[in-house]
Amino acid sequence: MLSVVHTPAIVMADPEERPDLIRQEMTRLEYAQDGLRRLANTQGLSVNCEIQEGIPCDTLLAVAQAQGADLIVVGHHGKGPIESLMLGSVAKGIVDGAKCTVTVTR
Repeated sequence: MLSVVHTPAIVMADPEERPDLIRQEMTRLEYAQDGLRRLANTQGLSVNCEIQEGIPCDTLLAVAQAQGADLIVVGHHGKGPIESLMLGSVAKGIVDGAKCTVTVTR
């Protein structure tokens, strides 16, 4: 499982707040990954978790390519077309750029 801290968005924050914002996001992602890892363990599954900093779509695609992934599973917030157009969509970027099968969940 790979989670990505969207550091370009954090870079736009006040420079003095950036380290705290990155730490907070890392802590949030670690907590979420830990819960999913425990859930997987109850089903007899082993999950490797990693957190990286960067642009989510680019980072996820690069890691998938480097590891020779057969499948990428990505969540989608289900924002409307206006929000997706304005904010961009990691899920759409993954679907458009992946060299393997992609499953998008809501």
